[in-house]
Amino acid sequence: MSGQGMFGRIGEQVQQAEAATAAPAFTISDLLDLPEAQLQVARAVLRAPELMSISSMAAALGVEEAAVIETVGALSMRGVVEVTNGLIKLCAAHRTSRVSPGGLFSLLGDL
Repeated sequence: MSGQGMFGRIGEQVQQAEAATAAPAFTISDLLDLPEAQLQVARAVLRAPELMSISSMAAALGVEEAAVIETVGALSMRGVVEVTNGLIKLCAAHRTSRVSPGGLFSLLGDL
């Protein structure tokens, strides 16, 4: 056992978890660094008026479906897009929100 005790170890775990989720893994500016095939798919997803399937994406880009599947898989691993019900969509961005812990701050007004 270390000299920190249980609360020290818990504190370290919390800090490590916060550090891991502090910043999104992928930002919109990272699009510029993508390979050309991935950039084309990401651009098409961003500009499409509605969600596209793999086959409609392949037709729009004029490439084979296998190439789109491979590219979408690579983008999915980077956290750029996801395929839900057969449709390609952008992943939700990481947002920081403020939540009052258990209504504590609203109860302070009663003092």
